[in-house]
Amino acid sequence: ILIITTPNSENLSESMNFCPNCKCLYHKWQHLRSWNTQTLSNRLIELGFTINEISSHDFSVKKYSMVKKTKLHMRRVLNKQNPYLYAVVSLAD
Repeated sequence: ILIITTPNSENLSESMNFCPNCKCLYHKWQHLRSWNTQTLSNRLIELGFTINEISSHDFSVKKYSMVKKTKLHMRRVLNKQNPYLYAVVSLAD
């Protein structure tokens, strides 16, 4: 069993940095592609995995933080996506 987490539909251009030494643009966490539920599912199946579960979640919400709970509630009201994906997969038979 493999558990994967990744940003959900990440806008890669929002996290780009410019290096003044080499004049290159790079993603601050070295991310190369953006994943959503469908693209992640398709890729995992291509690699021979069986999807046990795949969903979006907000891992940043703290149990007792009123501000975080309010943000989560507003995200649901506005039908915005949760910022993270998680997948639980296993090797296909």
